[in-house]
Amino acid sequence: MKKGILKTLCGLMAALMLLVFAGTPVTTQAAKLPYYIKINRQQNCVTVYALDSKGKYTKPVKAFACSVGVNNATPTAKYRWHTLMGGVYGQYCSRIHGGVLFHSVFYSSQDPSKLAYNSYNRLGQTASHGCVRLNVEDAKWIYDNKYDIAGVTIYDSDDPGPLGKPSAPSIGGSAYPGWDPTDPDSDNPWNRPADVTPEPDPEPEPDPEPDPEPGEAPDTGDDTQPDPAPGGEDTGGE
Repeated sequence: MKKGILKTLCGLMAALMLLVFAGTPVTTQAAKLPYYIKINRQQNCVTVYALDSKGKYTKPVKAFACSVGVNNATPTAKYRWHTLMGGVYGQYCSRIHGGVLFHSVFYSSQDPSKLAYNSYNRLGQTASHGCVRLNVEDAKWIYDNKYDIAGVTIYDSDDPGPLGKPSAPSIGGSAYPGWDPTDPDSDNPWNRPADVTPEPDPEPEPDPEPDPEPGEAPDTGDDTQPDPAPGGEDTGGE
């Protein structure tokens, strides 16, 4: 009888714990790291929060347009390049959980000039297989700060977040569709300074006039005829 009562009490305690902790984000001992990330799947928007004076992650510091999973598949290592589903590659990959990563839009090879620009133009829309796609600059920020991020929460809301949703770029008709304009790679043609129109060549200096021959009056450049001598004036009368 006592065993039955004990078993029942244990079951009730377990159920109570599930009710208390259901829906509570999983946190780690690194609760005081500088940043916390929230992903709004409905709005395809990522917001980064910093600690406030009370030690809470309430200060929004950055927002990124993203593409999350088409079937709500989006639920901690990082990789400079990583193989993605379909034999393609992503830059600046940071693991969220399991096979779910933050990463750039995918490339056909580990070459930053081989970007899938049609998918890049869909940033800000639901498009991935479950990962969170970002432009290179934003993916690199998370990659560089990966070990300063306390955790990630994924939710759905009509409100994109306190910083709003940044406008997503488009490179479809550009001169460099294979490159992400935000990629800091030194070979990225988007990072080259704009062409500067060269200064026109100066007009050549005119040849100097030759010195007059001896006994010849110098040419003054004045075509005005001298006044006629007195008494020889032609009055033009008939």
